[in-house]
Amino acid sequence: MRQLILALALLVYHLDYAQVVPVQGVPLNPIDQSIFSQWASEVDSETSGLVIVGSPYLFDDWTKGELTTIKGDQYTDVDLKLNLFTDQIIYRNPFTKDSTLILSKFLTSYKLQNKDTVFTFYYIPPKPDQKSKVRSGDFYLILLDDKNALLGRPDVKIKRATKNSMINSDGKIKDRFSRTNEFYLRDESGKISRIKLSKKAFIKALQGFQEELKGYIKENKSDLSNPNHLIAVVSYYNSLF
Repeated sequence: MRQLILALALLVYHLDYAQVVPVQGVPLNPIDQSIFSQWASEVDSETSGLVIVGSPYLFDDWTKGELTTIKGDQYTDVDLKLNLFTDQIIYRNPFTKDSTLILSKFLTSYKLQNKDTVFTFYYIPPKPDQKSKVRSGDFYLILLDDKNALLGRPDVKIKRATKNSMINSDGKIKDRFSRTNEFYLRDESGKISRIKLSKKAFIKALQGFQEELKGYIKENKSDLSNPNHLIAVVSYYNSLF
């Protein structure tokens, strides 16, 4: 639980300017570059050449991480970045320092570690009855892995500049990367539902134990816009079964 709660630092993490700081050291088991011929390509960012304020990355610095492929191969202690705008995993060769784009369709999960916190993303296959508003068949951040799981979807969008907004320190008007976060519930059948953070809609989405949930939220003064409180409420809900 401590690790999952710590992981919520992600949901408030934001930097106005990207600064790439190289991480020293060589991974214990660096990826053999030859395997990239089938499931990787050179980095080709959609924002290449554009001047945009802010950062599209989960973390601006290279961080240690882990990749698990659809074949079950694991590569640990490798240098990674996650571009939230393009949904791209970027790997850095420890010897040449070249960056290579890992195609996520060949992965089942990936992890990035920031200090003592591990951020774990799993691929969740689409379900035939899934509502179109849910990004099924995608990677989700696992915040609480239980009967009813709590998932996160950090994202980055470009907020377009106008003449009356977002004037940079140099006096020029620039577009800006804007961080957004969505939350989802996954029930025991695997169905995913996006959470609306109003108390009424949230309790309805959980289904059952409505009075108990109302009492818990009131007694603990739970703020459903606070990810820590969301985890606590869903944990309590799971304990009622």
